[in-house]
Amino acid sequence: MADAVRLAEFFAAHYRAAVATIGTDTAMENARYVLGVLTTKGMTTFTRRELHRRVSRRLPKSDEVSAVLAELAALGWVRHGPDGRYELHPRATAEDPGRVDTLTPTPDSGVSAGQHGREGVNGAR
Repeated sequence: MADAVRLAEFFAAHYRAAVATIGTDTAMENARYVLGVLTTKGMTTFTRRELHRRVSRRLPKSDEVSAVLAELAALGWVRHGPDGRYELHPRATAEDPGRVDTLTPTPDSGVSAGQHGREGVNGAR
């Protein structure tokens, strides 16, 4: 039974990596760009309109900004507060955010800022 569970975890990780690879590259590039703007400009809380002003050259349509915010929210990097403002995940503003590519999934963990990676099949990360 334990072998079946490990095999299922392997295939689930493979599926996540394949979906991330097959997914639209433009969407991930835009998400990386926006996350970079948020971190370099120190925008820990912001409105969609404030963000759109910062990224309007690359994302001229407000629908594009909304799509990127939805993607970042799904990944756990931003959340929409009850007051209409967005909040950036504290991990994004860590001392060395460029050390890790936070939007590229690894085979043994998700890309969510809110999740912690699980131990791999052999106990390694």
